[in-house]
Amino acid sequence: TDGTGRLARGVPDPQRRLTVVTGRTRPPGWSGKLWAVSQGVTRARELVPDSSGFVLLTDADITHDPRHVSTLVAKAQADHLDQVSEMVELNCASQAERMLVPAFVFFFTLLYPFARVNNPRSRVAGAAGGTVLVRWSALA
Repeated sequence: TDGTGRLARGVPDPQRRLTVVTGRTRPPGWSGKLWAVSQGVTRARELVPDSSGFVLLTDADITHDPRHVSTLVAKAQADHLDQVSEMVELNCASQAERMLVPAFVFFFTLLYPFARVNNPRSRVAGAAGGTVLVRWSALA
């Protein structure tokens, strides 16, 4: 309902490797984003049953540098991580966005302090939902 499907279908895909999943009606108790991710992961597993490697969960309105995914994979492999996430630069074009986005980021860092999220001994976990690379085996 937010235009993500329309944006994703408009992405150039010369190698025909992009699959856009048309979502089903969200069941009670599910948030929209998690329901969309669940459906996407299910479809990806159908298309690529090999569970080695990684899956990238990203929003359609995020433009990735061509090297970005390789950088995330290299970080995950070098540090033996099941998940790598980066907060991308958020669009702050309107007055409302310039007021709300910094407050959102500040609140996010209060809920998920980066020092604790990045500490392997900490039970605190967090990810910026727009860009999350996850090892397939961790999605069991």
